[in-house]
Amino acid sequence: MNKEKINVLINLFTRISTGIFLFSGIYICIFFGFDPGLSVSYIFGVLGMSAVFAVVGTLIYSKETATKNARFIQGIIFFIFVNIVVLGVGFLLHWFSFKNLKTVIGMEITIFVVFFVVAIITYRIDVNMAHKMNEKLKERKKS
Repeated sequence: MNKEKINVLINLFTRISTGIFLFSGIYICIFFGFDPGLSVSYIFGVLGMSAVFAVVGTLIYSKETATKNARFIQGIIFFIFVNIVVLGVGFLLHWFSFKNLKTVIGMEITIFVVFFVVAIITYRIDVNMAHKMNEKLKERKKS
C-alpha cells in the first residue's frame, strides 16, 4: 500500500470516528442522559467500526471509477453496508433496543447524519484539493 492510500485511509478514519463520536454523543444525551455509564466497549466499538468503514470506503471509492452513476451506486452500497454494521454492532453492544422504536429511529437518524456529514466534508476537501492542484498547474504552464 502506498503512502497516498495510507493518508487517505487515516484521513477517512479520522473523519468517520470524529463524526460518530460527535453525533452519537448527541444521540446518547437524548436517549440515555448525560451520565449513561458507558463501558470501554463503546470506544472500541466506534474505533473498530471507523477502521472497517475507512478500509471498505477506500476500497469502494476507487479513483478508477469513471462515471457519476457508478459513484452513486457505490455510495448506496456503502451506506447499506454501514447501516447493517452499525445496527449489528449497536444491537450487540446494547446501544439501542428493537423493543424501543424511538432508539432505533434515533440510531437510523444518527447513521444517516454521520454518513452524509462525513461524505460532504470529504467531498468539499476533495474539491478544494482539486482546485489547488488546478491553480498550481496553471502557474506552471505560465512559467
